[in-house]
Amino acid sequence: MSGSNKDALRKVLEAHASGDVDPMRSLLDPGFVSTVHAPRELFRSGGKREGVANAIVTMSQVSTDFTIHNHQIQELVEEGDVIWVRGVLDVTSRETTKRVAFPIAGRWQFKDGKALSAEWYFDSVTLASELGVDSK
Repeated sequence: MSGSNKDALRKVLEAHASGDVDPMRSLLDPGFVSTVHAPRELFRSGGKREGVANAIVTMSQVSTDFTIHNHQIQELVEEGDVIWVRGVLDVTSRETTKRVAFPIAGRWQFKDGKALSAEWYFDSVTLASELGVDSK
């Protein structure tokens, strides 16, 4: 099962970069909790959201605010039901037209082949500065 969690997560992340939400819908538990560790004043996708519909909203907000050029997965590390992903996300702000590739890390919790939660970590202040994003 653990290999299949990693494979499924890789497919979800690759699909996200192209705007495809179907792999995500099939992977997420109905009670899925998503947390993007970034202030909503800088990134409207920041904060904690519960449920599959809200996870899709978060993904849609990211895709609306940014053109995603690439989500390069550098490492997937699994320990029990937890998978850590480390990579580089290459985006262009639709607001400022500035392009930035930045490191990002995520922690995914699984149970019985379903994702229960995901937390995303990145240097939001530096990223906002490099993108020229103002507080909203």
